[in-house]
Order: sequence, then C-alpha cells, then structure tokens
Amino acid sequence: MKSSVISQAPSSERYVGVPYMNSICKYLVGVDSSIVTQFGRRIRVQPIIQSKSINQDEVISGWNVICNSNNEDLGTYDFLISSDRGFKVLSEDLNVIHQALHPLYLNYLQNTVNSVTSAPILATMIVMKRSIPRDLFGYDGITFQWTEGSDQENNNILGWIARDSSKPNRARQDGKECWVIQSTTSFAAKIISEIKTNPIFSQLSSDEIKSQVNLKANTFLVKAFLDFLGQQGVTSEWLEVDLSIGHRWSAAFPVLPSLVMDTIKNNNRREHSFFDASARFAACGDYFNHALAGRIEGSVLSGQEAAMAVIEAVDKEYGL
Repeated sequence: MKSSVISQAPSSERYVGVPYMNSICKYLVGVDSSIVTQFGRRIRVQPIIQSKSINQDEVISGWNVICNSNNEDLGTYDFLISSDRGFKVLSEDLNVIHQALHPLYLNYLQNTVNSVTSAPILATMIVMKRSIPRDLFGYDGITFQWTEGSDQENNNILGWIARDSSKPNRARQDGKECWVIQSTTSFAAKIISEIKTNPIFSQLSSDEIKSQVNLKANTFLVKAFLDFLGQQGVTSEWLEVDLSIGHRWSAAFPVLPSLVMDTIKNNNRREHSFFDASARFAACGDYFNHALAGRIEGSVLSGQEAAMAVIEAVDKEYGL
C-alpha cells in the first residue's frame, strides 16, 4: 500500500476549543443560566397527544421526559432532539418514538442510523524533547489516505497527525512540543484482533487487555510517526521523544455503508440532519453528514441545521 497525504499547513483555518476541546460545550451550556443540563441519566420519553377532532389525526404537542432509574419527571418539552448515536440507543429500548414518527421518516431514520457502526482507532500523545522547526516540517496537521501500491513496513498505520502545540493556548514554555497521532481504523482492528486471538486472551482481566492495547498503540504509532518525519527530511536530533502515552479510542469514527451513504444523499429532506415536524422530533450528528462523518465539523453543521429546522417550525407555528 502507499499513502497520499492531505496536509493542513499553518495557513489552514481550524477552530478549536480554548483551553480544552470540551470548552465549546461547556460554554454553550453555561452561557444561558435558564438552560438546565443533566448528565448520566437514562431516560424514557412519552409524546403529549392533543385531543383530536373528528376526522383529524392525533397531534403531538410536546414530549414528557422521565428518568429510568427513579421515575423522576425531568420536565415537559416542546421538541425532542437526539444525537445520532443517542437515537440508536433509544431505538433499541423504546417503541414510543417509532410510533410517533411518520412511518416513511422512521424507516429512513432507522435505515440511516442503525446500519452505521462505530470503528475504534489507536491514538498516542507524544512529547518531543525539542520543537520541530517549521523550516524542516511546516505542517500542523496531516491526513493519510492509503491506497494499494507498495509494501512499506509502516503501511496503513498512520491516519492523522497533528501538532497539538500549535493550537491556541497549547504551546509549551519548556521548548518541548506535543503531537497527537491517530491510527487508521483498519490498523486498530488488526491489533485488537491479534490480542483477542491470543490463546491467553481469556485469562486476561479487562485492565490487562487495555494495557496491552495501549502498549501496542504506543509502540507502533511512535515508530511510524518518527519514520514518517525522517522520510520528510527531519533529522535525528529533532526526533527524540520525551514521553508518549497510547490508548484505544473505542468508538472513534462511524463506518457508513455505501447504501446508507446513497440514502443520505438521495432521500434526506435535509442535507445533514433529520427532522419530523409533525412529531416535533429532530436527530443530528456526524452520522448524517456523509462528507464529514467522524469529524467535529460534521456534528456542528448537523446540529446547526437541526436547530434551524426547529426554529423554522416554531416561527411557522406562531406565524412569525
């Protein structure tokens, strides 16, 4: 196999959370004190049905949300909005949403979301003893796309590398530099399969399995990263590693079958999300964004589109 490289140089515009990636969500939750946010709850939902008139279908006017563990009433809401993966969980446990959605929309949504699987990757954070000069290696991020062709030792290992210290507020003051290395999904599957097929696998505890995966992630990704930099002309004095930590990201990227991709392109009324106005229900996330599946940009665009759909429905309902 050989790789084609899609580079993202310092001039490429990227948006990141400051000081942390989850700062984006924390800001959105905290910016309006009227928004009440709860985490770690499994819920069930019940549509609020308006009384129907003669020859008229039932109308859903909102949703009740109830905590599964203690039956606590978590409130009544005008719309129910689910993440793509959240809907997958809900669809396994609940029939009530299915009954509320228009059959045509439900069929589309189930086919889209339930046929998508999450693929793991391996990742490593590397601290280099010295910052790599930009005149030797001027990129902040590189995506690798592997194709058939050669039989190099590091084939199909690297999926993405990023100079983490180039992000706002991430620069170090000690002259060192941090990089994030991600594997391809196929390489992660290969390593995980090798561990699971080892005769002693059944004797290992979950912590021991995790430790083995993390060790292999660290070993292979560090070597592949340093080899790649060397091939790009970065000399050995800049390739000393101070610290590296590997781990498995178990649900890193959605794998979209081609049939689902075609369905999204051809049949979705919206490009990046799902909305059924009559059921007052929306679903959004990068599963729906075939061009940006597995990327934060895909989730953001999908969420924005779903939000606009809800706003348009409210404006129409109140004649705004």
